[in-house]
Amino acid sequence: MKVKVIAKGKQQTNESPQTAEKPTTTEKPLALDFSKITAEEKTFLIRFLIAFAALFIVATPLPLTPLLEWIAHTEADWLIFSGMLAYSDGAVVHAGGIAFEIVNECSSLVMIALLASLLIAGGAKSDWKALAIGIPVLFAFNLLRLFATMWVGATYGEAALDTIHYLLWLVDSAFVLGLWIAFGRKKQDTNAEQ
Repeated sequence: MKVKVIAKGKQQTNESPQTAEKPTTTEKPLALDFSKITAEEKTFLIRFLIAFAALFIVATPLPLTPLLEWIAHTEADWLIFSGMLAYSDGAVVHAGGIAFEIVNECSSLVMIALLASLLIAGGAKSDWKALAIGIPVLFAFNLLRLFATMWVGATYGEAALDTIHYLLWLVDSAFVLGLWIAFGRKKQDTNAEQ
């Protein structure tokens, strides 16, 4: 992402518009100044990245075929219920001329790993009950996300599928972050402060 910076020209004078100096533009890349991040924030970020990488590496190759096939069957049923011609074959849903393969990353494991990574990064400040709340909520949310993605793809084609898939990835991340903010951090004892 680039930000356009406009440098101010000379002060306004009574010169004609043709002779007045026009502002110049230069493009400057948007950069984060990591020197302003506190040590605690750096520790959180490093712990989060390590935890997420480790959980992702462990979760993606797991043999989840029965779960993936169940998800595919459920999604096909929901698409049929919505009035669409659809069927599942193993972990693949066929609808609208498109074959949607359900892979491990579609099983909600990535969202659960993201929440667990936030909790791990938070250390002693984390409330692990958030994982007990988060797993079923994220699984149900993921089923709805998959349905929306497949419905849009089957109805409007692959270009719309690519767009909705990306947008819902952002929604997924925001949803996980919201769960972590709402449930994942230990509440301050307000009585102790009084």
